Amino acid sequence: MSCKSLMTRKSHRKSRHGCKECKRRRVKCDESRPSCAICQRRASSCTYDSSSSYIWLGEESSEDIQPAPLDFGQELNYLFATTSKTQGFQKSHNENESPRAPEVLNLSDLRLMIHWSKQTHLSFARDEATRNTWQFVVPEEALSHRFLMHGLLAISALELASHGDDFARSQYVETAVMHQNESLKVFRGLLSQINRVNAKAIFAFSSILVVYSFGFLHLEKIDSPSMTIEDLYHILMLCRGIQQVIASSKCSILDSNFGSILEYNPVKYPWRLTVDGESALHQLCDANITFGANVAGHDTEVYDEAINSLGEALNATFQDHIPRNVVSRWAIKLPQAFLCHLQRREPMALAILGVFCVVLHRLRSVWYFQEWGETIMKLIWQTLDSEWRILVNWGMLEVFGELHLDAGVE
Repeated sequence: MSCKSLMTRKSHRKSRHGCKECKRRRVKCDESRPSCAICQRRASSCTYDSSSSYIWLGEESSEDIQPAPLDFGQELNYLFATTSKTQGFQKSHNENESPRAPEVLNLSDLRLMIHWSKQTHLSFARDEATRNTWQFVVPEEALSHRFLMHGLLAISALELASHGDDFARSQYVETAVMHQNESLKVFRGLLSQINRVNAKAIFAFSSILVVYSFGFLHLEKIDSPSMTIEDLYHILMLCRGIQQVIASSKCSILDSNFGSILEYNPVKYPWRLTVDGESALHQLCDANITFGANVAGHDTEVYDEAINSLGEALNATFQDHIPRNVVSRWAIKLPQAFLCHLQRREPMALAILGVFCVVLHRLRSVWYFQEWGETIMKLIWQTLDSEWRILVNWGMLEVFGELHLDAGVE
């Protein structure tokens, strides 16, 4: 008799009587519970005279133990394990039958994953090594982290939306939002418990979140003017947040198959910024010094650091191949105090951001940047007083050109 068929009464006495069906047939009963062997073979109802309750060895009484709440991750692992075992069982018992295909395939998700493999991964790659990681290794990691898989599907849908007509755009945006919402439900909770198991997935999704934010707000602008200075401020803060994720799990990521993404040696680009661009930077520097000397509380040192990093970002966009991560790297290099000044809409911070719009404009061929430079430039021009506008004249000319300069005023 197997261990599972053993039982004890609460009185610790074994029943000396067989089940009612065996008694009726006058056959020896093995008294297995909950159904004896004879009743199992006959598919008969197996009942015993005793009304005492039984505790089956290997199980616990529901009177003594409260059921633990289900953990979603454990539930999924159990589901996959059960499915695998069931398939093995069916194969061994149905050798002559071909397995039936699922009645419904999620063709939408398959299409999005194909698009990720063919195109969307390039939004994150900077060289051959990182291209391979984003194209193949990141999706493989997503198989173990559903929130990352939803993130891949969301960003693929969003890129397809950026290339589609009105109907396709609407459908893909709806799909992107659905997947992104599913991702965020889990992602928010994981930020406070980053470890070696989830560090790679959290880092990858954080990167996706930045691109998603730029792309989604651009697509929203097509129907309504939703891109604002506040939006850009939050995205810059998001870029800095990724840096914090990296700092907390850098060793785990560097030692993994995601290492190529972080093994980044900053390129020292040859100086190619135009004479007018250099002049615009000098104007910002001179204004910063002047206001520092005459205005109490003017944060001269912070603004000077922001202008220096702005010069590096501008020069990077005047190279033959513009790095796509120039925006996030500028955000990371910015002093935290500068972003506070920007949030308060201080004129000096807005002027620096106005010149930075040239960087966004020169990246407009990238699907998730597109009109960001134009939109933010207009907003800054309309916000600044005439005495400050002189500091962003070069930015206006670079973004709109001489013939379209007035478009930024309206």
